[in-house]
Amino acid sequence: MHPEQPRETLLDRLTWQRLARLRSRPVDTSQLESWFDQQCGTAEQGVAHQRRPWYRPLAAMAAAIGLALLLGVVLTLFSGGAGGPTVAEPMDLVRLHHVTLRGEHELVPVDDLVEANRTLRAHAYEGPALPEHLATPVIGCCVHLLGDRPIGTALVQWEGQPVSIMTARTSEVHPPQGHEVQHEGRTYRVQQHEESHVVILAQNGQWIGAIGVHDAETLVRLLAMY
Repeated sequence: MHPEQPRETLLDRLTWQRLARLRSRPVDTSQLESWFDQQCGTAEQGVAHQRRPWYRPLAAMAAAIGLALLLGVVLTLFSGGAGGPTVAEPMDLVRLHHVTLRGEHELVPVDDLVEANRTLRAHAYEGPALPEHLATPVIGCCVHLLGDRPIGTALVQWEGQPVSIMTARTSEVHPPQGHEVQHEGRTYRVQQHEESHVVILAQNGQWIGAIGVHDAETLVRLLAMY
């Protein structure tokens, strides 16, 4: 007996008929070729973009850094960083006063302000002299630096409290501003930082300051003896 042959179904006949019609229909491949050319061109552009020199972004970054450094140098020159005066803010002078009180800066013991000036000169201090006419006990003296500018300093005792007497040339250290107080024909600048007062007397190209916890009037009376 011969094996039974599978019966041809209706679906099979329809499928073969559909394939026969497709084989006899012409196919337009012109659009396919155009699409293929476009894709190849896009790919080549992408490869060309990837082949751009890798060092170009680094060169641009280096140029930007160089420009920033140049601007920094220019700003430093025009802001007085290359030999110009330093600006003394009240908080700066109060900070130096506290550094002295805490013993964080060497303080040379002296008996009076005359000896303080001799001691400062012996330590190569070339700034203005401390006021020698202040009739008050002197604890010691030192030279503080604000930036790279010297400030001659003496720690004195005035009405039961330590007071820092500071002096510098106005061409080297600009004294702090403040509201003006008139006393015996002189003009004093008064500022306050935290619990301390700063009183400045500026004249003849230099300034003298008194810094301490006293009120401003008490510090003005101290400087008035100068």
